[in-house]
Amino acid sequence: MASPVNLGKMTVGTEREGTVRLVNHLAVPVRLIGSSRSCTCVSLVDDRAEIPAHGSLEIAIKARPTKPGFFHQRLVFFVDCRGFTRVVSDFIGFVDVGD
Repeated sequence: MASPVNLGKMTVGTEREGTVRLVNHLAVPVRLIGSSRSCTCVSLVDDRAEIPAHGSLEIAIKARPTKPGFFHQRLVFFVDCRGFTRVVSDFIGFVDVGD
C-alpha cells in the first residue's frame, strides 16, 4: 500500500481534487478493471485504464466531505494481472465546517 494522499484542509460540502499515481514495476502492462470506495464522498474520473510496463498512471480523484473532523477514506483499484488483484490508496485531510 502506498503512502496516503493528503488532501489538506477541506470544507464540508465543498469538492476537493487530488491525484493518485499508480506505478507499475512489472515488465508487462497492468490493466485496471474497476474500483471500490469506502464512501460515496470520493469519486474518480476513470477506473478502467492500463498502466504501461515499467510506467505509471495518474488518476484524478474528487472528494466532497459530508462531516467535519479528520477525513480518511480508502479507494481500492482492482487489477487484471497474474499474482495481483488490487491496489489500495488512502486519502486523508481535515474537514472544517466553513463559514
